[in-house]
Amino acid sequence: MIFIGYTLSTKQYRLYNPKTRKLVTSRDVVFHEDCPFYKPLEQQIFCPTTVNDSRANVTFATGGDADFFPVEDDVESLSSDDDFGHIVGSEEESGEEDNGEREGQDFEEVIRTPPLVVKKTPKSQLPGQMKNTLGGYWKGSASGLRPIRKSTGGAGRSRQATSIDLALLVADGPRTITDALDGPNRTRWIEAINSELLSLEGHKTWSVVEEGKLPVGSRAISSRMVLQEKIGEDGKVARYKARLVAHGFRQREGIDYLETYSPTISFAPIRTVLSKAAMEDKEIIQLDIVTAFLESKVEEELYLRLPKEFCLGKNRNVILQSSGVGLEVSVIVRLNRSLYGLKQAGRNWYNTLEAYFIKNMRMRASKFEAGIYTTETGATIIAWVDDILLIGSAEEVQNMRTAICKRFTIKDLGNVKFFLSMLVERDRGRRVIHLSQRVYLEKILRRFRMDVCKGCATPMDVKTKLHTRREGEEAAEKVLYQEAVGSLTYAAITTRPDIAYATGLVGRFGADPSMLHWAAVKRIFRYLKDSLGLRICLGRSNDRGFGGRERGSKGKKAPITVYGDADFAGEVDGMRSTTGFVILDRYGAIVHWKSQRQKTVAKSTADAEFNATALAVEEGIWLDKLQAELYGNIENIVPISVFNDNQACIASLMNGQFRASTRHVGVRYFWLRELVREGEVTIEYLRTDEMIADGLTKGLERGKHQGFTRMLSMMS
Repeated sequence: MIFIGYTLSTKQYRLYNPKTRKLVTSRDVVFHEDCPFYKPLEQQIFCPTTVNDSRANVTFATGGDADFFPVEDDVESLSSDDDFGHIVGSEEESGEEDNGEREGQDFEEVIRTPPLVVKKTPKSQLPGQMKNTLGGYWKGSASGLRPIRKSTGGAGRSRQATSIDLALLVADGPRTITDALDGPNRTRWIEAINSELLSLEGHKTWSVVEEGKLPVGSRAISSRMVLQEKIGEDGKVARYKARLVAHGFRQREGIDYLETYSPTISFAPIRTVLSKAAMEDKEIIQLDIVTAFLESKVEEELYLRLPKEFCLGKNRNVILQSSGVGLEVSVIVRLNRSLYGLKQAGRNWYNTLEAYFIKNMRMRASKFEAGIYTTETGATIIAWVDDILLIGSAEEVQNMRTAICKRFTIKDLGNVKFFLSMLVERDRGRRVIHLSQRVYLEKILRRFRMDVCKGCATPMDVKTKLHTRREGEEAAEKVLYQEAVGSLTYAAITTRPDIAYATGLVGRFGADPSMLHWAAVKRIFRYLKDSLGLRICLGRSNDRGFGGRERGSKGKKAPITVYGDADFAGEVDGMRSTTGFVILDRYGAIVHWKSQRQKTVAKSTADAEFNATALAVEEGIWLDKLQAELYGNIENIVPISVFNDNQACIASLMNGQFRASTRHVGVRYFWLRELVREGEVTIEYLRTDEMIADGLTKGLERGKHQGFTRMLSMMS
């Protein structure tokens, strides 16, 4: 049988029996990867030797000049009216802007299946059942039959040259060292690989183990060289990168590793620190720690098997073979340093970096967020794994940079321009910083074939009510859906609060998405296509605040300001409410937002507002403490100011009024009411049309959504 893909609704393989010309689905399959199904340079299909096994037998084509099945140039042209089943991404969408028009381009995925050698297959010889049951994995076009591409994500992600790491803007290079040396960029890849080996040798990462001297009971972990192209802020290849990565999934818990947790800073504190730097006109310099994980030692006894393209040189150092052809016996080394891919590598690096900042540079680690370090003079360091931001006066930044250079090898990237896929644009005259993600958004639009789609003015249709997939509704491709939602979520939590609610809503259906859910995801892409230039603003704001409040008056620090709202019982299936909140820092910059389905069912609008306000105040208190740590003790600061649009909620909190709809509330209510009574929090009423968090709890029609983005201080 021939392996042709996977089923859409169940975890089974799809197989084609060329003898009976029928399709079979099975979960119990044996793959014969070393036995070619087709004879080299031949077109006919023959049956492989039968294996005495009750399970299905599948053979891959591995020889010959097979490329990627089917190659469009090698397949006879098919008419557009042939039936190839449903095509993912080609459905019609309805909405107030598209007038029922079909999307501009279908979506394609990368299916990581071995190539099948099929050439010049006439239309008449293609089995009718095969044409009609291939489902969403194939599509017909004027140029022939081609596969829809499917990315498997995680460790199994396709290494095609066009696939993109959506979070870090990294394009995958050749899959193997041999492919790199045989390709057009051979010289660049050799330089990248040799640079990696020199770095490994320079850090004394390993000690070579003599052949056959591996201790009894020990086993070597396999490894591979990962080749990538780093993408710059202009969307072009900035440099070629090679990195030796251990197969950490082969490590044994309790033997090869113990603890693995490594904290990272969240985005709200990053925006808070950047807002402070903009207001105080501080320098912001970006550093990159070269081969950061190699700076930390590994405590466990670990052995590594190097790729077969490496051999030992005259000085018993590891070198790349000039031919690139693999050896029969791999070099085995004992690790002295943490290597990328090890389960404990991230934790070891975090502990090493923090220990140096605290002990050697005399900095204080933040009590309220990981990855933030400050000096007595107020200079700050933000650390996201190996990406470092130095914030302070010119002298403070230079001193911190010099101290870091004494211990680590760094790349000085100068004034921050591109950090964690965010484009950082600074106007020092106005003391503002704008954050945007045009490059990242353009990448994911191309990745999901939505770069030529028709744009729309809102991220979701207010008339569409999403619900769990019901019997009879067509299922969407699960992995594709989850990848798309994950890509959108990263944008929503970094620089695009205007899509936070829509992204959170479609994310609820990732376990079993339908085509209706997929259409909603595509609408978010269409909205992004129409609003690529939107930026959030950090720092000084001369605009009037919401409800007539002044956002950062001259000579006076503004308090932490919280806007909390809830959409009562908006969920179709579970009738749960949605919480939305926005938090402004002392200078009126929006530094934190969230749209989240509540964990319990609210019995009334007041109950839903209690839950939303309590969560918003919790986050506000956290950021207030973080700001006090960053700014120092500031006198005459008024309490945290909270705005809500529900009178019943406000009356209960301020006056202790109990009604039938609020008598059942518990600990959170009394905790929040105590804060109000003690004067640590003030709560005020704000009309719904002035409530900035309203767009984080429900979909809005065009006019209201435009007002929502203006209140978020988002501008092109």
